[in-house]
Amino acid sequence: MRGQALAPLLNNSLDQSHGERMQKYRAQSIKKHGRNLSLFVTSSFFPSVSLTGSRCELNCKHCEGRLLSRLIPTESPERLEEVARRIARGGAIGMLVTGGCDANGKVPTATVAESIRRIKQETDLIIIAHTGFITPDEACALADSGLDGIAFDVVGDAGTIQRVYGINANREDYTSHRHNLSFFKPLKP
Repeated sequence: MRGQALAPLLNNSLDQSHGERMQKYRAQSIKKHGRNLSLFVTSSFFPSVSLTGSRCELNCKHCEGRLLSRLIPTESPERLEEVARRIARGGAIGMLVTGGCDANGKVPTATVAESIRRIKQETDLIIIAHTGFITPDEACALADSGLDGIAFDVVGDAGTIQRVYGINANREDYTSHRHNLSFFKPLKP
């Protein structure tokens, strides 16, 4: 019933191809995982780690790098693995792997795919990654790592994207599976 109510909303708020694609992926997800939705709140049991320390080239208006300074710094793959083993021994159930963005809106999560694979082999941690924009190859590398989920920004207005994130992107760039970063030009000098 809820899916039937959702379809008109999606189709009216997005162009037809996006609405159809979202419905297709929703149906695939329900078939594979059921109707359960897992939410993870960062805490001592599910800490956030930053692959870039407190650095972020975008310096977005909603954060200005302040949120990153509160995260556990893991600026190398070895440090990420060390922190993961430590928090697993301490009773954590998972972690969010994130960090600052480069000028194109990309968090370097794909660069630690092998570390994520090792962490998943050595621990029972649930690992969610915040990626920003990624390429299909990077998405495949992360999927192959055993990653449990992706956290992503949902932005539907080009004005918001430009004002808050400072990048020249649009709604389709966020919903398309063809993220070619060469099309993005930073708005900030």
